[in-house]
Amino acid sequence: MQNYKKLVNQFERIADNELWHRVDESFLIGIDNPADNQTYWCSLMGKDEELYGVSMYRGAAGLYSYEYIRKKDDQRPDPEMATVQDTILVTLDEEEIFSEAHQEFINSVEDSEYEEGMHIIPMRMQPGIPADICNEEELNTAAVILSKLADFLLQTEQTDYSLVGPETLILPEKDVQLESWETYRVDRNSKLPDPAAQLKLPVENNLKKAVEQLEIQGTIWEIHVCYYPFAVSDGPVGGYYPQLFLVINKDKGEVIHYSSFKYGEYSHETMLLELTNACVEVGYIPCEMEVRRPDLKLLLSDLFESTGIDVNKVSELVAVRDCLANIIAQVMNRHMQESEKDCCAAGTCDS
Repeated sequence: MQNYKKLVNQFERIADNELWHRVDESFLIGIDNPADNQTYWCSLMGKDEELYGVSMYRGAAGLYSYEYIRKKDDQRPDPEMATVQDTILVTLDEEEIFSEAHQEFINSVEDSEYEEGMHIIPMRMQPGIPADICNEEELNTAAVILSKLADFLLQTEQTDYSLVGPETLILPEKDVQLESWETYRVDRNSKLPDPAAQLKLPVENNLKKAVEQLEIQGTIWEIHVCYYPFAVSDGPVGGYYPQLFLVINKDKGEVIHYSSFKYGEYSHETMLLELTNACVEVGYIPCEMEVRRPDLKLLLSDLFESTGIDVNKVSELVAVRDCLANIIAQVMNRHMQESEKDCCAAGTCDS
């Protein structure tokens, strides 16, 4: 990998000077990359001394995934965390936790070991796609962004930088001065994706008429579109996470509707049709629906506009989280049982 050495050189500038001790993960720095016309939102990890590295969130979608991660409760495992991030992640990883892909990578490159037992690992994470080692283009992008980040932060040894509320920085293309960092502040919310940009509104009139005729019952549904927590390998370009559409009665913890979509099959139009059919099948609509995604908020608000029910955007969907956690537990238990059967068949188990 020709561009890996370039990345290592720039990452070492950050690691040698322990720049992650000067700012924490919430001090987000936006750096424009003319090559792909994207802003990479850089977050330095290491002030808590658990993981050392830099995460470079790509564009508006990456910033949205950063916002999602920052708002999560660290005390509760999040089944969606691995499937929603859009970032290039360069970290110092210990050999003892290497995956097979990590081991193959360090065997294929030189100069990966930063210190004994610790290697510089570049990973690419994309929504709906399993994390993988960066390709040449991504390595080059990371090297360019890390170079600009190091140039900016190495201008001083000051450590008391802080941003207020939803602020972030965007560095100018030229003549970046750290002493002027406060003039680079912008409202982070203004850089998030426009949830209406890719939507076809208004919703089809026949769907609206179908839900208008249903009675309203005093219950709450959680509506969510997410990724299945386990990847499959039969995608057109390799592994991917199938998409899920979930409708759950929050009060009862009951799944009203469930659909799974292979790579490229999901569309908002299909989801709205399935939701309408699910409402007709159960014979009612709830008095309130909860969603987490802003695009679903817009779509469902339009679909149920004339019914008078509330469609509320919330920070967490508890029933959905528990449902995904149950799926993970069931798959893991089935995998363990199958492994035990294989061991017994081979005569290698203790039972």
